[in-house]
Amino acid sequence: MFTEVLKIKKFSTYIITAILALSSVTANAANIPHETTPLNATENQIQIVESLIGDILDEVQADKLGYGLAAGYANTRIRKVIIAHQTNGYGYGILSPIAQNAIRYYRDLLLRPDYYIQTEENLRVLLAELMIEVKNVAKTITQPMMRRG
Repeated sequence: MFTEVLKIKKFSTYIITAILALSSVTANAANIPHETTPLNATENQIQIVESLIGDILDEVQADKLGYGLAAGYANTRIRKVIIAHQTNGYGYGILSPIAQNAIRYYRDLLLRPDYYIQTEENLRVLLAELMIEVKNVAKTITQPMMRRG
C-alpha cells in the first residue's frame, strides 16, 4: 500500500511538472525544446548547441530565416567548433541533429500555428482529466491507511 502511495505521488509530481512546463513561456527564445532532441542527447550537448545557434533560433522564430538558410548557418558553426575542439569531444553526428530538429520545430511552429494551438489545448484537457483520476485513486488508497493510524 505504502509503495502505491509513493508511486502515485511521484506520478502526480510528473504531471504537475508537465503542466507547469506547458503553461510557462521563457523570455529566452533560444531554448532548444527537449521534445525535439534525439533520445541519446545529453543536457550538456543540448547546452552546447543552444550556445552555438541561439541567435539563429531567434531569427527563425522571428521569421527572418527559413529552414534551409538557418540549417546551413547552424551546420557551419557546428563544424567550425568541432574542428577547433571546442565541443567537449562531442561530434557532428549528435550536435547537428539537435540543431536541425530545433530549427525544424520552430519553423514548423510558424508554418502551422493552428495545429500547435489545438494540440496544446487537447493536451491540457487530457492532463486535467488524468490529474483528477490520480487524485481520486490517491484518496481511495490513503483513506484506509488513515483509519488505521
